[in-house]
Amino acid sequence: DRSVDAVIVYHQLPTESDLDQLRSIGFLGGTRFRVLPMVAVTGTRAQIIAVSRLPTVRSIYGTRTLDFTSEPEVQSATGVDRARKDAEITSTNSGLPVSGHNVTVGVLDSGIDGTHPDLAGRVVRNIKLASTLSLGVGFAYPFDDLSLPNTDLLSGHGTFVAGLIGGNGKLSGGKFSGVAPGANLVGLSAGDLTLLFVLEGFDYLLANRQALNI
Repeated sequence: DRSVDAVIVYHQLPTESDLDQLRSIGFLGGTRFRVLPMVAVTGTRAQIIAVSRLPTVRSIYGTRTLDFTSEPEVQSATGVDRARKDAEITSTNSGLPVSGHNVTVGVLDSGIDGTHPDLAGRVVRNIKLASTLSLGVGFAYPFDDLSLPNTDLLSGHGTFVAGLIGGNGKLSGGKFSGVAPGANLVGLSAGDLTLLFVLEGFDYLLANRQALNI
C-alpha cells in the first residue's frame, strides 16, 4: 500500500492528453521533461499497474540510487598521457595536442566546485538539479537553480571528475591536469544520484546542448 516513485516512459513525448490520463488514475502531479519522453510520479501499486495498461506507455522503472564509479588516482590510469601522445588524434588536430579549446563538456555528477583553481573561469554554468515530484502540485518541469559557484558541497566526486576532464593542473604545476585542460564545463549536480535527478540532468543537457555548445 505504500507509495513508490516511478518513471513512466512513453513511446513519444507525452501530451496533455497523456497527463490527463494520469490524473484520471489518481496522480496529482509529477515531473515532466522537455526532451525525454518520460514522466516521474509517486503512486500506489494499483496506480502503477493501471498506468502499465495504457497504450501510449512503453515501460516503467522504479527509481533507485546510482553508485559512484571508482576514482583512479594517477594519470597513467586515466589515459591522459595516452590522449596527448596519440598520433591519430594529434594528426586530425593539425598536428597539435588536443586541449579541448572551444569545446564544452557536461558533467552530470555530484556537482562542481567552480571556485577550484584548476577549474576557475571555465565552468560556464553550474546547475543544482531539483524536482517538485513530492509536492503534488501538477505536472511541472524540473526546477533548475540559477548557476551557482559551487554545487559540490558534500562528496567532491563531481569536482574530481571535472578535473579529470578539464582541470588545468594549476595547483600542481600542470602535473595533474585533465584530458582537455582548455575545455569549458557545464556542471549538473544530481544530488544523491537518484535516477530521477540523473534523468533531469540528461534532459537539461539535451534541451540546452546547442545553446551551451555541449
